[in-house]
Amino acid sequence: MDDCQDASVDKFTSLSQLAQIFGKTKLRGLIHHLVVGNQVIARGQNKALVESLLEQLQRIIPHGCCRLQPFLDRYVHSYESNLLGLQLEASFPEALFLSEEFVLVEIRQSTETAEGDLSKFSFRVIFHSSLSEEVPLVVEEIERVLFQEPPLADTVLEQFLQSTKKKWLK
Repeated sequence: MDDCQDASVDKFTSLSQLAQIFGKTKLRGLIHHLVVGNQVIARGQNKALVESLLEQLQRIIPHGCCRLQPFLDRYVHSYESNLLGLQLEASFPEALFLSEEFVLVEIRQSTETAEGDLSKFSFRVIFHSSLSEEVPLVVEEIERVLFQEPPLADTVLEQFLQSTKKKWLK
């Protein structure tokens, strides 16, 4: 892709920003899928935005549990990448919809505004598989902290995530 998207400042800079953009229900679903090991796919034409979305989600799960492919032109299976970034034109194999459990975030530019304004993008979240009614405790803890008012400083949030991941792995 040869547009100036790599130089763009259109990107996520914090988990708090993800919470603000996606809202409680969609972000809970994304985190829940991630925590139980399902594949999270982000697809769009803005490379920096796709990559930054996945990088922020990557902060939630323990280091050894993450297989990130930030921006590919083809689909790869969940055992190769649980956080997968795809170019908008990338297609999915038909068998994917029959067998895989995943969530897809489609990112499209909806209006023209200044760089750095994420409101010019639409974020469509498609949950391909259903999740159990019982939400893992780690999901509830992360959600509680992300939607706390006033929002936590990034350094405090990072400390919370580190502590939560250590408890999770025990």
